[in-house]
Amino acid sequence: MFRQQLKLQPFAIVALLAIASPAAAQIGRPFPDSDFFDDGLEQFEEEIENFERINRGDDLLTVETTGGGWEAFESDIGRFTIAFPQDPIFDNPVLETPTANLPLTRFVSAEEVQTFVLAYGDYPETADIGNPQATLAEVQAAIANGLGVEVSEETEIALGDYPGRELNFDLPNGSLMFRLYLVDDRVYLLGTERPGDSEISGSTARFFDSFQLLEPES
Repeated sequence: MFRQQLKLQPFAIVALLAIASPAAAQIGRPFPDSDFFDDGLEQFEEEIENFERINRGDDLLTVETTGGGWEAFESDIGRFTIAFPQDPIFDNPVLETPTANLPLTRFVSAEEVQTFVLAYGDYPETADIGNPQATLAEVQAAIANGLGVEVSEETEIALGDYPGRELNFDLPNGSLMFRLYLVDDRVYLLGTERPGDSEISGSTARFFDSFQLLEPES
């Protein structure tokens, strides 16, 4: 099923791994100087190799439909459908928040200069997430901490009856956009990045709008 070789540019590796990854905590700081990419190229290549060595998730995602260069993937375990421009790769980082350390399942795909990420993780039963906006704020802070920058714009959104937030981050080498949703005890994170001054493409809306929840199995 997972046929294509995923090509990730250094900017994409830094920006998207930084939200929850021990390695990214070392290489994901906000682009200190022009020599950063040259000096860190070996680390980036190592990160790519690590991704490529991971099982591509045939048991986690199945292709639902095809067409237009994008494919819709469905995850019974993750209880969602999402469209990616090419076969995603995945890993299992941890997102550290004050309430709980969340083991995530994270999928990454890319086309040309734009990269797309979807991750989800479940809070333990003992976690206090009775205040959804406070919980989302903690996740937002964890992402900002991983990136080393503050949110430039945030908006409260919803997915049906479930609360969410849309976040924008301005970085020296581009920008990031995330959507967070809290669905019962599960948090979903969707993100995409744009290097430099590239315009927001229709792929951004296609990616975010394609995300839908599946009914849990009875």
